[in-house]
Amino acid sequence: MVQASELRKMNSEELKEHVKEQLYEKQKFLQQKHSKKVQPFDIRRVRKEITRTKQIQYEKKLEEFVEQYKTSKFIPKELRRKLNKAKRLALTDEQKNKMSRAMRYQNMKYPKKVYSFNPLK
Repeated sequence: MVQASELRKMNSEELKEHVKEQLYEKQKFLQQKHSKKVQPFDIRRVRKEITRTKQIQYEKKLEEFVEQYKTSKFIPKELRRKLNKAKRLALTDEQKNKMSRAMRYQNMKYPKKVYSFNPLK
C-alpha cells in the first residue's frame, strides 16, 4: 500500500500507471474470489488505493488549472464556486440596487425619513 504523500510526489504519468496496476490487481483478486483464495480485505484495500490515487490525480489537475487560468478572465467550471441554480442565476447586488434616472431624482427629492420614536419603550 502506497501512502498518499508518496503518491503526491509522483507525476501524472506515474499516477496513471499506478492506477492501471491497481485495476489489474483488483481484477485478479475478483477472479480469485470465486475460488475462495483471497480475503475480502484485499479487494477493499485495492479499491481504496485506486480511489486515493484518482483523488490525487484530480487534485493535481485542479492545481494545473489554477496555474493556467490565474490571469485569464475565463474560469473553467471545475474552479467556479458550487452554487445551486437559483443562486447562479440571481441578480448581483449592483443589479438589484440599480435605479432609473426618475427613481434617483425622486429619492433625492423625497428622502426616506427616519424617526427615532419607539412606541414600545
